[in-house]
Amino acid sequence: MEDYNLPDHWKDFVCTPENILKVWNHFNEFPILFDDYDRGDLNQFTAMFFDPKAIIFATGDYGIARIANILIGRDCNIHLTFWDRRFRGRDTECRKAIQWAFNELRLARMTVIVPETVRSTISFLQALGFRREGIIRNSWMYKGKLLNRHAFGMLRSEALPQEVANG
Repeated sequence: MEDYNLPDHWKDFVCTPENILKVWNHFNEFPILFDDYDRGDLNQFTAMFFDPKAIIFATGDYGIARIANILIGRDCNIHLTFWDRRFRGRDTECRKAIQWAFNELRLARMTVIVPETVRSTISFLQALGFRREGIIRNSWMYKGKLLNRHAFGMLRSEALPQEVANG
């Protein structure tokens, strides 16, 4: 069986007030990350760092990865933000982290849901092997306009094909 480890520079996020405020400031550079209902709500934002069904990693000094709604052996939601806005060259590290999550959490699948307007994120998800599974219509309020969100999924067999082959 393969040894699945996180990328070396991905570390557990330390939930200090200073670190949370730093991430809050970075997130506010991406208005689409907040819908009209929770934009500007630091208390709600802070609460996500203390969710017992979530794991959060600092991805070096350029982003954060959050695995949330974890159902061991079944599913989770993935949230990934790179504040330097760069996806190019990060596919290998993200695949490694995906494989780690599938292995460590014994997942059958993982889910990513993104607003329809984040085309570069959608392209990156597809390059990683996520498949578009559906559209959640009029589910994201952004600047007073309802947007669709796209649901993407990846199955264990798609992330860890050698395990299926070795059965």
